[in-house]
Amino acid sequence: MFLNGPFSAADKLKREQDKRKADLAKRQASERRAKSTADAHQRDREDQARREIASLIFAKLADEYGIPPSAYDADKAFQRCLGLMYKFNIYEMQDFQPGHLEPFKNYMFPSE
Repeated sequence: MFLNGPFSAADKLKREQDKRKADLAKRQASERRAKSTADAHQRDREDQARREIASLIFAKLADEYGIPPSAYDADKAFQRCLGLMYKFNIYEMQDFQPGHLEPFKNYMFPSE
């Protein structure tokens, strides 16, 4: 009679297993959220570093070629710089070589 009741050993075991599964699922979800947040912070730091390098390249080109601020759309030129950095695999300032000046100038500041 007690084998099939609501408090049988099989029911108790099933409830304990369900609770362990639920706890495991919660813990795994929490770990995934933590990793996702850490990855997002890392991407933000890398993006900020690339933007700082792009700013340095932008300033170097403007200074080197004497390009006045009125001669270009800063947002468009900056986005072009970021795009070209990606194409040339420039992820650190030391990756930007003197031979990159001319292609960057021509792409960022096209004569219209």
